[in-house]
Amino acid sequence: MFDNSTSDFGNEQFCADHDYRYLTYHENKGLSFAYNRIIERLDADPDDYLIILDDDTELTEAYLKEIVECEKSEINLPVVRSTADGHIFSPSVIKNQVRSVTVESIEEIEGKHITAINSGMVIKLSVFEKVRYNESLFLDYVDHDFMEQVNDCKYDIKLLQSPILQNVARQNIKNSESSKVRLEIYGKDYKIFCCTRGHCIYYLFSFLKTTISYCINARSLGFFKIYLRCVVGRNGSCIKGRSQLK
Repeated sequence: MFDNSTSDFGNEQFCADHDYRYLTYHENKGLSFAYNRIIERLDADPDDYLIILDDDTELTEAYLKEIVECEKSEINLPVVRSTADGHIFSPSVIKNQVRSVTVESIEEIEGKHITAINSGMVIKLSVFEKVRYNESLFLDYVDHDFMEQVNDCKYDIKLLQSPILQNVARQNIKNSESSKVRLEIYGKDYKIFCCTRGHCIYYLFSFLKTTISYCINARSLGFFKIYLRCVVGRNGSCIKGRSQLK
């Protein structure tokens, strides 16, 4: 277990009581940082698999059976079909390297640049010999950047047939500090994701559209300050590269 909290919630004791590995840096250093630290400490065969799950993901028996079958094959990355609100939430298609587009059916993905969310993903450990999570990204687009690297390395990807249910949280946008922090994280991460691929102009317009939606929902123009800070601020710089790993 990787604990990125700054307070003591009893997680270390829980892990000790249940014989789980526990790792913490006593601060939130980002999702990609946590993933990479866990990967570095895996003591397993390269042909073994790692399953990544969010705490709000509901698995099915059919999904688990498919995973077992994948272990008997040479597939590097089985990708699960995640559904939310009756629609396919993941996998999706990456267009122009930076835009994730949802699909109505799995058939629309065949032969195209595939991307997917982390939860439910099954990854052969040998993949991590070439691919790691981009620590320039704190939270958003961590999974899409990872999948772009997987596509670039031409690893075999198999779409699983058994769907799992992903509880996608709908953010209640308010004129609050938490909403402003969330938008700023998104703005900085999406800038890195777009600009390292040469799509800075697309980022300016896409993030502006997102900022306007925040302003409308919260009935506040204060979010435009965040837009400007992300666009021109040093912390939101697009200089950082794709694989800035520690």
